[in-house]
This record gives sequence, structure tokens and C-alpha cells, in this order.
Amino acid sequence: MGNISPTIIEAINKIGSIFYGPIAGVFLLGIYTKRGDARGALTGGLCGVIINLSLAFGLYPLSWLWWNLIGSFTTLGVGILVSSKKSKKKRIPDVNLSSLPGKQWNLVYLLIACYGTGIILFTAFIDKILF
Repeated sequence: MGNISPTIIEAINKIGSIFYGPIAGVFLLGIYTKRGDARGALTGGLCGVIINLSLAFGLYPLSWLWWNLIGSFTTLGVGILVSSKKSKKKRIPDVNLSSLPGKQWNLVYLLIACYGTGIILFTAFIDKILF
């Protein structure tokens, strides 16, 4: 594993970058296109990973920082091309938090705010907590 990069953080990021772009591409395909379906997401994701692996193993010398963008666009493009023209997606009904009984929706917002604040505080003080 020592041949991947000089530091362990860079090695983890290089390995992760092979998969992060295709995962983002599948997310974009599902959220922002009406045409995207499971077959397109799977095929596009596999193509994105294969392209990133070929870049990682030296098909074209390119910095690993570009692998996320290339994998994402490859996944999105192949996913759109492979997906069927008529998508059978069913629209998920919107959830209206104010329709919850009583004032429970205020509790939901409060829990979300506390969770987000906890994550921010944890990341701000992680070096003091662990080291």
C-alpha cells in the first residue's frame, strides 16, 4: 500500500475518488432526470468506476483530484443513454410537516437543528477529543 501515495490521507482519498464520482453521478441521475432508471444507474455507475480505475492504473496520466468529476459525468452520461425513454417512476408525495398532529413538526425541526449543531461541534473539536 506504500506505493499509492506518500501519505495515508492522500492514499485514502485516491482510493475513495475512484468511487465518489460515480456515486455522485448516480445521485444526480436519480434526482435531476426523469429518464433515469435502475438499469441506467447501474450501467452508468459501473462505467464510471471502470473509467476511474483505468485512470488510476495509468491509462492517461491525470491527477486523482479529477477522478470525481470524470466519474460523475461518465456515470450521468451513460446512465441517461442507457435508461429507457419512458420512465416508470412514481412520484413520491410531498410531506408537509405542518400536517403532523399538534406541534410535533416543531420538535422535528428542533431535532434536525440539534443534530446539525452536534456534527459541527464534533468536527470543530475532534482533535481535542481524540488527541
